[in-house]
Amino acid sequence: MIGYAGLIIVLILVLIVVSWRFSGYVILPENKDIQTMFLEEENKGNIIIEDFEKISKSDFSITTDDGLTLSGQWLYPKKPSRKVVIFCHGFGVNRVGSIKYIKPYLRRGYNAIIYDNRNAGNSEKRFTTMGFAEKNDLKKVLDYAYQVLGSECFAGTHGESMGGATVLLHACIDNRVRFVVADCAYADLTKQLTYRLKVEYHLPPFPVIYLTSLMTKLRAGFYFENVSPMREISRENGLERIPVMFAHGKEDKYILPKASVEMFEIKKGYKQLYIADNAKHAESIWVDANKYNNQVEKLLDVAESHHGINR
Repeated sequence: MIGYAGLIIVLILVLIVVSWRFSGYVILPENKDIQTMFLEEENKGNIIIEDFEKISKSDFSITTDDGLTLSGQWLYPKKPSRKVVIFCHGFGVNRVGSIKYIKPYLRRGYNAIIYDNRNAGNSEKRFTTMGFAEKNDLKKVLDYAYQVLGSECFAGTHGESMGGATVLLHACIDNRVRFVVADCAYADLTKQLTYRLKVEYHLPPFPVIYLTSLMTKLRAGFYFENVSPMREISRENGLERIPVMFAHGKEDKYILPKASVEMFEIKKGYKQLYIADNAKHAESIWVDANKYNNQVEKLLDVAESHHGINR
């Protein structure tokens, strides 16, 4: 029979294995390829591939601060303008997941940029960092937009899930952003992963979440506590300077709607909160596209009027 020392060693080994696997779940998700996403999105009724193919577009690539190549597409409106919106997709998917959001922007004459995050789609593979490095990647994409459109560029961002967290984190470090749409974003990564640990593994947070965070730091360079849109919004005086729309599905069990509610409550200045009935995770636009897009139009009206932008 093994003694207490043996039991402790076994327990430590089990904790290390569980923490390593959960860390892998976070930073090395299974990612879908572009074609698979196109077919899935069309089957859901989110996009019509034939309509997307008709949009004038060009491919581009940029290099991140840490040397990764990101792949994206620039979608052009019918008439040239200096307005642009950059979309940021969610965890485990790619830029195709952003296409369902583009209609109101193209209709209003916005250039639309969709791109694959690091470790997704056609971009270079390393680690997903849940917004930690992605916020700086988004800044590089905005740099590119400014290079193309010039200093008079009027730019906003629109993100879904992890992308929603990313656009909020980015807005806190980049004052060029004129509006933000954050759809089903988490407010704090530690809290979100503690919730997922309970739901998916039926484990309490202590000590696994802390060991997993340490594992993630060793593997990918960040602690979970480094990713907290809610904390950063609070630090930036509630992001009072820019209009923000928070959207969430009322039936979202993956990232609970209270995350958006909590961030809405600490946001200062102009803000919107749209909780979509009967919508699960990332389904707010899917259950009622017209209502969702009307909310986006309302946000754009405010953002554009504030800066004297003509439609």
